[in-house]
Amino acid sequence: MGTQPTGEGRKEDPGTPNTGGGFAVPRRYRGATYHIAVDNTAAVQYGVKSVAVDGKPIEGSLLPLAPEGAVVEVQVTMG
Repeated sequence: MGTQPTGEGRKEDPGTPNTGGGFAVPRRYRGATYHIAVDNTAAVQYGVKSVAVDGKPIEGSLLPLAPEGAVVEVQVTMG
């Protein structure tokens, strides 16, 4: 899926078939649960256009670390 855990957080860089649509997956990292939804209506294989964490846009694709027990909603838009 292109998720890479790092010391600073989780980097999201999905690679998907260019058939469009999207998918959603849960991921656990350092005791937090990340619900990651990927929108690929642009039908591209690679390239992150934007990322939002709990509804707020972030710069780049490095998700900030969440406290243990937190549930984080992540929206990745490819394009």
